[in-house]
Amino acid sequence: ERNYIADTNRATKNESYRVDLIPFRLLTTSMDHNRQETLTVLTGGQNPLSITTRYNVQLTPLPILTLKWQPAIDSKVLETGNSNNGNSHTANIDFNPFSWIKLGSQLGEQGRQVRTFNGSVETSATTTFIINKTYNVSFAPNSLLTVNAKFFNEDNYTLNQTATPTLNEYFTASKDFTANLTPLPFFQNFTVTGGYSIENVNILTGTPTSPATTDTQGVVEQYGASLKSFFNMDISADSNFKVT
Repeated sequence: ERNYIADTNRATKNESYRVDLIPFRLLTTSMDHNRQETLTVLTGGQNPLSITTRYNVQLTPLPILTLKWQPAIDSKVLETGNSNNGNSHTANIDFNPFSWIKLGSQLGEQGRQVRTFNGSVETSATTTFIINKTYNVSFAPNSLLTVNAKFFNEDNYTLNQTATPTLNEYFTASKDFTANLTPLPFFQNFTVTGGYSIENVNILTGTPTSPATTDTQGVVEQYGASLKSFFNMDISADSNFKVT
């Protein structure tokens, strides 16, 4: 779009494409890219823009082993100049050495920064960094018993920065463990569950010369049983125990 009176040119760039590359049978890769831009309605404003790029790499060196890696990058800009930028990485390993046992793990990493502006002056910036780990086990030693277990761990760090020299740091560490058991084939609709989770929160506020720290911890235990009868009626019992 061109303004011949002011002799200015307003243009947008939009694109979307996908690329698949399979160099050999055991390796597959792909990329998805999307860019969307619209004209600003504010005088002197910046064109709203959103860009996302995702990659996927999968390697299967053995029939019992699968490796995956999925990085991603995204960026968003508003008319006001405020921006939101992030990136993430996810890695998966699935290992099934025998028909009666399956092992899986996932490692994830995410980073994001949100910046706000008042005109050309930056007023605040929020940075978030997250690391999470997940481990899964499915164990069926015989036809009479199936056990599934999952462990999840996440560390979350957030830093808020403003024009005023203040401290706003938040760190959260959480761990969760869940398991369920299904005994006997004629009790296949009967499941016993159990879980345990713990969360630690550390908050740092105040000023660099006078910081204040707050620490909290919470523990939750969960146990239960459920049965789906032959008449498709759900019967369940649960108990929760929480300590903070």
